[in-house]
Amino acid sequence: MMMRSTLVQLICLCIFVIDVWAADPYDIRIRDKTLSDYKTSPFSLFFNPEKNGIYIEKQKIDYDLSQGTVLNLGPYQLDDKTVSLHLTREIGEFYEFDLGLDYTKRVGSIYVMSFRWPVDFVPTGTIEILDDRANSLWRRKIAQPDINDWQSILDEQLNKNMFEKRRGDLEKKIREDSSPEIIKKIKEDLQLARPQNLSILHQHTQFGLANKDFFEMPIARIIEPFRFCISLDSKNSRFAVCSKRYKFVRESGQYKVRVVEKNITPQVLINDKLVTPKGTAIFLENAVPIKFAALLKGGTYFEFVSNPKDFYLVDIINDTENNRINVIGFGDTPMSDIDETFYTDAVNLGILNFLPTIGDLRKFWRARIYNNAKYLYVRGEGGAPFRQTFDFEKLPTTRARIQLSENTTRSTYKLHVPVKGIVNPEIKLSADDTEVERVSPTEFIWSFYAPKSGASNTGVLNVIENGNKWQAEYEIYRGYSAGFGARLSGVATDQAKLILLGEVAGHYWFESLFGWDNYRLSWQRWGVAAKYFQAFLGTDEEIKTFSVGNFDLKYRFTPGVWGRDPTVGLIASIQEFNYGFMIEDNESAEYKVPVVGGGAFWARSMPKFIDSFLNIAPFMRYPKWVDWEFIFYPHALGDKQKSNFMFSMNFHGTIQWRSNFYGEAGFGFKNFSFEDTSSNNPNLRLGSQIGVGYATIGLGFNF
Repeated sequence: MMMRSTLVQLICLCIFVIDVWAADPYDIRIRDKTLSDYKTSPFSLFFNPEKNGIYIEKQKIDYDLSQGTVLNLGPYQLDDKTVSLHLTREIGEFYEFDLGLDYTKRVGSIYVMSFRWPVDFVPTGTIEILDDRANSLWRRKIAQPDINDWQSILDEQLNKNMFEKRRGDLEKKIREDSSPEIIKKIKEDLQLARPQNLSILHQHTQFGLANKDFFEMPIARIIEPFRFCISLDSKNSRFAVCSKRYKFVRESGQYKVRVVEKNITPQVLINDKLVTPKGTAIFLENAVPIKFAALLKGGTYFEFVSNPKDFYLVDIINDTENNRINVIGFGDTPMSDIDETFYTDAVNLGILNFLPTIGDLRKFWRARIYNNAKYLYVRGEGGAPFRQTFDFEKLPTTRARIQLSENTTRSTYKLHVPVKGIVNPEIKLSADDTEVERVSPTEFIWSFYAPKSGASNTGVLNVIENGNKWQAEYEIYRGYSAGFGARLSGVATDQAKLILLGEVAGHYWFESLFGWDNYRLSWQRWGVAAKYFQAFLGTDEEIKTFSVGNFDLKYRFTPGVWGRDPTVGLIASIQEFNYGFMIEDNESAEYKVPVVGGGAFWARSMPKFIDSFLNIAPFMRYPKWVDWEFIFYPHALGDKQKSNFMFSMNFHGTIQWRSNFYGEAGFGFKNFSFEDTSSNNPNLRLGSQIGVGYATIGLGFNF
């Protein structure tokens, strides 16, 4: 009696634990009181600027050279000091050839020349020495590794321990490495000059030349005034800066550099036409670039040719509590401080879904503007600074922000999706094409309408705040719950026999089980799949029958839509293997071996690095979905039959040429190992093992 009571208690406890674990938590992220802790919920409804009376103006170039010596270009402040040249003579370490044609370390005087320019404006490019007739006297390409190497030298001047460690590491590599090419490169790194005490003039410069590199410049032949320029040309843009005029002089046996003064009239040119020193240039067409050039009084020159990039804004809202306006967009980030970046789609999260290619892959950013400065500075082609201004009279406030449950789906199989959320009790809600039910002063249920299959659907809620009507949006992708395909497979057995098979396969995924929307046990968790293949042509005349049928029940560990949302899950499977063959005296035997088993599967979009390679072929430039499964069948259902070691492992992929039409391919391995003792004929009481590898191609439809 006591044992029965304990068993009942244990069963009740298990039911309680499962009910708590499987419960659908009504968990909604609420805005924190502290601004620094505030994060935008990916389950927020956004106020689309286009639908809420917000005008996004054409991008502009702001410039101001009215002082003559300083150029204010958007957020940049540029002057003669931002583009400069320095030359000193230092005591440093370097390597030279000795008489044995080997490198020998020396300590002595070395020349160090450094260049400074605004790297935000021109990150890398080609450095040139130009005379007054614009003839190139010397040039060198500068890549990011060159800038990094120079920066390491500057860092060593501030940290002598770093200097000693780097020198020791390089010398150790010389002793240990036997490759002449690597040894030469290491010694060249050392030769890049490890100045023991570098002049402070070289700090905050971007690139430098020392010792041998310095003398690659024909300094003895550069007797006229010159200036250095760095330029970066690309397909859609050009950026260049040039310094004031300098001159090399030789004093007391040493080379030095001097500034050559010259009276210059400051000027600004737009598309090679002289304009006022202060003004704005507006892009009438984003595809048409503008050439901007400015010459400072000291002779420093700035130039760019660029046009705006597409600017994507999804939300703008008035944060009255903190006296600012929050702006949310995606794509290239503005040049101002970014408060946060975030994704709204879970396909971007998780180790097993690295580098996804299907889903909402947009990375959103949130920045701030103010009522007295309704603009952001954004980068155009190549990085030019442009002003993006917003024009509006009123905005929705943060009180009107709608937050949905953190279990709200981003994908569905259904036409109507119930969506739970919360809103300020003073805010009124309605919808034009569906229903919104207020279940409490702060909670509501929205019947989201998703009419388009195989596409993203945008739902809109009308938000009434203080008599103003705003529209808030949320997107849900509606997928296809079923698919059916026909395939042609080639099989190679472990006895080097080839078999050609025809195959049909289908699947169906449930949004929920009989309307039960339990989050962990029902909602977007279950699916069924079936496939059958049969041999119709082969090189082994002894094989008369070869067919396999499967029926699988699948459970996803994470909810989602097949073909879009990645997951790992479990499989329960039943399989029937039919195998017929010839034995002695033209007698044949046929076996039907039903087995059951289980396994696991993993499904996701094609990783980006593989997808990029496949996209070389034009017909492959479509969304691709891949899945892997392994099933082990340990138990035979037939009388006097036994499964020894039967398994199936399959790699499969589809390419969606249309939302409801796909091509597919795959490969895998199957092993059929069984014993059958049911026959009275001793020749048929046998065990058999057949291992096969196969590849398959086919076409299919989603519906």
